[in-house]
Amino acid sequence: MTTYTIRDRDFLNSSILPDEPDRFAAYTTTTTRTLQGPKITTLIPSVDDHNDSLLGEINWKEQTFSIGGVAVRWDDLKSKPNGVSDSTREWHWVGKKFWVKYNHNIWQVC
Repeated sequence: MTTYTIRDRDFLNSSILPDEPDRFAAYTTTTTRTLQGPKITTLIPSVDDHNDSLLGEINWKEQTFSIGGVAVRWDDLKSKPNGVSDSTREWHWVGKKFWVKYNHNIWQVC
């Protein structure tokens, strides 16, 4: 399993870099905003990479993630693993688990 590091503290507008750049794509997040806050965050490959074509978006108002045209509410995807007392969260998508952690001003996903 590869680990992705969100390069900037502002993960809504950032580069997302894999620990194995020769095997996995890097991504960029971009967020549109309104006076009330973030509206839509999009996830796009940083370069034209044929090995990994995942595209997605976060709809902040609807509180959904969409990947490949499938939208799912956050509450149906997110959990806090038992016994974990830090910022780690576990997310589930199409039968896969992803761990998201914020530590020392760095976001990581694995």
